[in-house]
Amino acid sequence: MKLQELIMKNKLLFTDVETTGKDGEIHGIHQISGIIDIEGEEVDRFNFNVRPFETDLIDTEALKASGVTYDQIMSYEDPLIVHEQLNTLLGKHVNKFNRNDKFHFLAYNSNFDNDHWRGFYKKCEDKYFGSFFFAPDICVMRLAAFYLHKERYKMINFKLKTVAEYLKIIEEDDETIKWHDSMVDIDITRQIYYKVLNGE
Repeated sequence: MKLQELIMKNKLLFTDVETTGKDGEIHGIHQISGIIDIEGEEVDRFNFNVRPFETDLIDTEALKASGVTYDQIMSYEDPLIVHEQLNTLLGKHVNKFNRNDKFHFLAYNSNFDNDHWRGFYKKCEDKYFGSFFFAPDICVMRLAAFYLHKERYKMINFKLKTVAEYLKIIEEDDETIKWHDSMVDIDITRQIYYKVLNGE
């Protein structure tokens, strides 16, 4: 094997999901988005609207938070089709049969997103989520919390919007930003990650 084939590139997947509730086992995903970042450069992105499984519970408050309706999410793409498209896209960038070639899974409050991704794969009867991702997941919220721990007392909460404003990634109370759209949330999460990583 050539030396360059032995040196694995740093592959990050920044992701966010919008869901029908808090528990990935019993609630479903209705939007799943991601930015694929290799060695600090965005190389791909995806944004799927996905219909929940028939067995998924749906919390109306969760839908309100995302600004969608029941009828709207039930018109989305079949989850098994989205699962197949996801695997194809992820497989473009990692070799699922090589245990050393995987993505790092990053999100803001990553435990939530990871739980829902795993629940989605389980419902699709796919046991190989771990073939694409290293464990554990990386929480950008916790990275930012450590970075800002000496200034945390100045902040009213640690929501994505609050942190992005405090780090001057966005203008305060910018009404043009559509929060709880997973693609929007990922873009901002990725900016927070690099700002924290670079100590800016």
